Amino acid sequence: MRGFTVNCQTRSMVSAYAKRNDVLKLMGFESYGDYLKSHLWHSIRANVLRLNPKCVACEKPSTEVHHGSYGYPTMSGSESQHLYSICRDHHQFIEFELNGEKRSPKLATRRLRDLIAGTHGHSSARAEKKTKIVPTCGKARKKREKRALVAGQTGKRAKSCGPEEQRRRNLHLWSHGVARTPPGTIGNA
Repeated sequence: MRGFTVNCQTRSMVSAYAKRNDVLKLMGFESYGDYLKSHLWHSIRANVLRLNPKCVACEKPSTEVHHGSYGYPTMSGSESQHLYSICRDHHQFIEFELNGEKRSPKLATRRLRDLIAGTHGHSSARAEKKTKIVPTCGKARKKREKRALVAGQTGKRAKSCGPEEQRRRNLHLWSHGVARTPPGTIGNA
């Protein structure tokens, strides 16, 4: 088509969805809609919502799960680090522009991470330069104070825990803007 241009986001989105569709075909699904109706997705979704019943952005009950990746491990349920429990309002907020256009999966996930970090739509690079937003939630504040007290007294981090417990801690702390490690990863909180 002469004179027709496609912007970078559109190319990125087409590429991401084409890769997703290739993965779904390998898994035996004709379409993303078929996948979302499948027993496999219902069990993955139920498990993610059971492990993380609150929206990662606002702590309201989560009703949906956002795919941060469309890779085979995520789509098959063997890895859940790129699946985020989220409420419907925040899912719509991260997935669509104000004019109703759908964002690419990469941009939607970046927007979710920025939202959780408290930068509300600023890019991650700009988020580093902004003043960190400290959570006012009493529960998170008490944990933060306790962690600082324990670390200050012993000169090292508080007691280690297993990977699942660390993932839950990271998710909670990251959702309050305290941790820098995204949910599902194991690392310093």
